[in-house]
Amino acid sequence: MLPSVMGQHLIRCCRVLTRDRTLWRRVNLVGRSSKGTTATSVSQADFKTDVTQALEVSKTTDSVPSSDFTHGEVDEDARLIDPQAHLHSKRRLENEVKVCNTVLSVLSQVTNLKMQPIHAYIVLERLSQLHAVDPVGTQQDMVEALQNPLYLKIEQVLDREIIRVPPHMLLSCLGFMLSLTPEDNHLIKSLETQTVWLMRRFTIGQMVRVLEIHHDHQETELRREMYRKALTAVEQRWVEISNPKDLITLLYLTLQNSPRLSEKLEDKALELAEDMSPKELYRVAYLLAKKRHRNTPLLRAITYHLNKAKLLLSTVQLTNLLYACSTLNIRDINLLEKISAGIRQKGNQGQLNSHALLASILHSFANLRWQNPLTLDTLYELVQKNLDGFNSKDLVTVLHTAAKLNYVSPLSMTLLPVIAEKLSSNKELDKRLWVDVVWSMATLKLLTQEMAASVLSPELFLSVAGDDAFKTLTRHIKLLNIQAAAEHELQWYSGPKLPLYSDDNMTLLRSDRPLAHSVLSVLNSMAPTDQYMKTGTMSESGYYIDADLFVNLSGQPLVYKDFCGKDTAGVKRIAVKVLDFSDLTLDTKVPIGLHAMAFRHLAAEGYSVVQVPYTEFDEKATAVQKVQYLQQKINVAIGKDTSFTGTNVQAESTEPS
Repeated sequence: MLPSVMGQHLIRCCRVLTRDRTLWRRVNLVGRSSKGTTATSVSQADFKTDVTQALEVSKTTDSVPSSDFTHGEVDEDARLIDPQAHLHSKRRLENEVKVCNTVLSVLSQVTNLKMQPIHAYIVLERLSQLHAVDPVGTQQDMVEALQNPLYLKIEQVLDREIIRVPPHMLLSCLGFMLSLTPEDNHLIKSLETQTVWLMRRFTIGQMVRVLEIHHDHQETELRREMYRKALTAVEQRWVEISNPKDLITLLYLTLQNSPRLSEKLEDKALELAEDMSPKELYRVAYLLAKKRHRNTPLLRAITYHLNKAKLLLSTVQLTNLLYACSTLNIRDINLLEKISAGIRQKGNQGQLNSHALLASILHSFANLRWQNPLTLDTLYELVQKNLDGFNSKDLVTVLHTAAKLNYVSPLSMTLLPVIAEKLSSNKELDKRLWVDVVWSMATLKLLTQEMAASVLSPELFLSVAGDDAFKTLTRHIKLLNIQAAAEHELQWYSGPKLPLYSDDNMTLLRSDRPLAHSVLSVLNSMAPTDQYMKTGTMSESGYYIDADLFVNLSGQPLVYKDFCGKDTAGVKRIAVKVLDFSDLTLDTKVPIGLHAMAFRHLAAEGYSVVQVPYTEFDEKATAVQKVQYLQQKINVAIGKDTSFTGTNVQAESTEPS
């Protein structure tokens, strides 16, 4: 606080100090010094002399109402110029700078202009726009412009009138200047000082703006310090946020550097979700996906409100929302149906021709296991029309999506071989990507002799190994799958073959599955493990088998070691495959491509495959009912009981008859 004697005269001094910038700064320094801030350049005697001079000058000046200036007060409705007197010059300057395409031509518009802060704002805004369009090309021009006398006019008027510049204009000018130069010149320092002075009076929205303009401009210590101050202030005042736009901006700005504040903002987002528009809800979901944080209550609220509203989003927004659903495992059927309908509409209207967007949508469909035939046909039709513009990686995504979803249609069966042929001619295609291509074609029963021969060699088997052990194991399994497809689905295949391969880690890919454990415990009561059944095995073609056992034609289990490796009449070998939620498509509930191919190849190898999907096996049923269900499935697999259709295991009724 200022000394009491001096404080009595402060209001009278302000009228003069506003007209004398130098004198005001000296008073300001003393005021800060009295609060503990070092200000050795101005002594107490100098301060008294300045105040005395100010008081004498004030006697000869026109009085100014005290309401015109209150130090530190934020007045959003403040006006720097008389709207009636200067409206014409303002509009004329706006129209003139819009057509200026060079830095010098923009500055030349202030040559004969009686400068006001609003004029400086208009010029800085246009300079910032030009710099944003071509940062490299205008860099040298900006360096020269900041030394131009015309720029000095802008600096002088803002410096002179800075205490009367309203906050929204102050922050905009600061943002423009930070984008124009990586160095802190006199004007930037002046704007930063005034921002610090008013920071406590800023609304939370204005504080968010301070944080925003410094987020991407931290080239100097002053700017970094301003960012830290703004972040600290926002962390203390986050409960004041009531505008979803401010909330979304903060969520974006705090993605990496403030996890504690980010958690609080997510709680606030849950509170404001009801008042958000679909675009704002989408942006919150997208930001959560960017930082890969699954806030379940917030995601449920977002899904609920998106399902209630009309999804009037752009093509990019629909693509990003689908990406968020894929990343955060939002598998709400109604929401995905709405997104798919929007994508089909954009495609039919000719607004979905971007290769990157099409590849992103298909990639999200694969991750979600979303087999939506209408939308997939629309997407593949668009891919066919724009095929020449796709790069190799995106074309692999197109193939992988069809294979993952096990999606077969007349259009896809025509398009996919064309894509595979185009990729085969690319000599620079990574061998590991080519393995993915051939595996996808094998999954869809589109494998050719040439494709199989191109990957089934011991040399390539070794060359696809990498630093990531999991990815290497996955590629080796894919090669075994391709070899099985060549042997069982290609007539007269005579190309190279892989050596026998086994890895103890292969079974780890499908371990720790609660549903499988439940099914195996029931099977163990029917056919004790080791003596009658083997669990968690891998076939020679690289497919995981949950339970491997032998039964007679009546469906009764036989001793495993007595029939393993033998072809005995009247004995069937059973391969039990438990299908979890992730093994079936989301909407149509059919096995994904990997398991559909596994069933074909295991059957060709002599197994009778028993599928136990999660949609049928009821863990709440009694033990007897579970045994009866599995026995019926085995009977159907060996052809004993063809009347069983695989309905759910139902719990016995407890109601009296």
